[in-house]
Amino acid sequence: MVGRKEKIMLWLVLVLLPLSGWARHNEKTDSLAGMKSKSGIDISYGIKAGFNSSMFILDEFVVNGTTIDDMQNIYKLGYNISLFARFGKGRHFLQTGPEFSIINGEIKFDKKASQHPDIEPDYARIISNIKSVNLPVMYGYSIVNEHPYNFSVFAGPVFKYIWENKSNIEFVNLFNDVDESLSAFAVNLALGVSVKISYIFFDFAYEVGLNNISKSIQRISEPNERLVLDRRNNTISFSIGCTF
Repeated sequence: MVGRKEKIMLWLVLVLLPLSGWARHNEKTDSLAGMKSKSGIDISYGIKAGFNSSMFILDEFVVNGTTIDDMQNIYKLGYNISLFARFGKGRHFLQTGPEFSIINGEIKFDKKASQHPDIEPDYARIISNIKSVNLPVMYGYSIVNEHPYNFSVFAGPVFKYIWENKSNIEFVNLFNDVDESLSAFAVNLALGVSVKISYIFFDFAYEVGLNNISKSIQRISEPNERLVLDRRNNTISFSIGCTF
């Protein structure tokens, strides 16, 4: 879980960095481009941080031979922070850089899969806290680019390294000895919009998971029992940041 100190540090970065940027910049030097290469490509750097909310898409879920089709996603807040470089020419740009994210989510389901309306449901939950190091590679296009305003759309892949040793998966009221291994790598497809005023910007993005993040799942005491958990992760995120 994210501790209180981590939340405080995140908000300090979020609030203090734009203030420090304001002291270094003025209206004449503030623009999308911080530097320009000999080829005429604008190069700028930035930092952003924000919140996310995840939804786990279960393509196949089998518990003790019973296929679970009806489940409920319980949304929880996660966090993300990233550094990036942006390379632009005209209205086009390419943006990439390392990102650290914490994904929190919960799935609630009836273990009996509502086999009969007269059978009392027996609910279980999967609580996920997943940490990953990501590399987004975004192509963007500026629809509005009139100083000091910029409105752009962007899309591209997000390559993820899932930090399994720092992640935590809980199975509540399922079995006491379930062990799930997460895939080391995952790929999402991101689509989003960005609004920039002077050097401050706001990003809103939606990511679609393209591959199963669950490598394997089994009961330690019953390794031959059939358990299947094939899930992808879709994420909505909102970030605020600044360029320098």
